[in-house]
Amino acid sequence: MSLLEYYCNDLGVKLEIDDSIIFRMVSESKKHYPKEFGGILLGRYTEDFNKAIITDIIIPTEFENSKTQFKRGNKGIEKRLRKEYNKKPSIIYLGEWHTHPESLPEPSNTDISTFTQLSEISSVLIRNPIMLIIGLSKDGHEHKFYVINNKSLYRYE
Repeated sequence: MSLLEYYCNDLGVKLEIDDSIIFRMVSESKKHYPKEFGGILLGRYTEDFNKAIITDIIIPTEFENSKTQFKRGNKGIEKRLRKEYNKKPSIIYLGEWHTHPESLPEPSNTDISTFTQLSEISSVLIRNPIMLIIGLSKDGHEHKFYVINNKSLYRYE
């Protein structure tokens, strides 16, 4: 296990995740390959809000997926989010992750539109959701993180 750190130059913010969490997402996604799969990113921000720390994921129990689409259901999600929020320090919803089978981890127009809409939903308590896309193939994977800020998409390097 080792910590991976990413930086978004345009916004001056960082992101941190343990590589074991990436491994869990890839491992779970391989079970659904060659269809898309995904879930929720959980974690917290540092006190100055300059770093998001991804600490866990939620694997949905309900979903619809195909080779070009993933739609996560909500069954059990709210209960799990409440449980995480009551921890000290609070663990919160940070964003979403999904795969692009046989493709690069670049956001589609649907991804951008969905995340822009997500950032505007009043019940979502985060205005800058993080999106992780994993380009998954039989031979391996590549992943990239993005964040929405003021209806624009930025990439972490």
